[in-house]
Amino acid sequence: QVLCCELCPRVYHAKCLKLPAEPEGDWFCPECEKITVAECIETQSKAMMMLTTDQLSYLLKFALQKMKQPGDHPRLSSRSPHAASSQRKTFNWTEPFQKPVPLEQHPDYAEYIFHPMDLCTLEKNIKKKMYGCTEAFLADAKWILHNCIIYNGANHKLTATAKVIVKICEHEMNEIEVCPECYLSACQKRDNWFCEPC
Repeated sequence: QVLCCELCPRVYHAKCLKLPAEPEGDWFCPECEKITVAECIETQSKAMMMLTTDQLSYLLKFALQKMKQPGDHPRLSSRSPHAASSQRKTFNWTEPFQKPVPLEQHPDYAEYIFHPMDLCTLEKNIKKKMYGCTEAFLADAKWILHNCIIYNGANHKLTATAKVIVKICEHEMNEIEVCPECYLSACQKRDNWFCEPC
């Protein structure tokens, strides 16, 4: 038995959610519940109270850049530091997730994936100011991992990369929630930003 969310394309197995009883009427998935709570004026976090949609979108651009930028992939071998260093300079390990999956190369992709997501699409959504809270942005980023697991499998090397991207996203969203002003200062790298009171 599966439960379909009324607000998004997500579908859950009832047994996976461990619900005591089958929900009656409209049902909202855990992700949408988090977003609803985060965007509600009465229950939103202090950080979200401080920010306008424009300001949040500006901060999300920095977070996305950290998710997109080439860096030290956790799975690169430490046995050969020179090789790893050289590899880092020439290979962007997030490249497969930068743009939508090309259907001409993967014609069966649409048969498995209902809600495609990639870093370029996240960027477009930020520009359209579609995110009203950090939870909404994180929920979209999680589609990247979900789709990768569905299409490639849980143990594929691309899935490991997708997990890192989502982990970076989670970290950046937590940093914004702790203090949006400090996050902005850290991202802009102003002189002595760490000493400035927020």
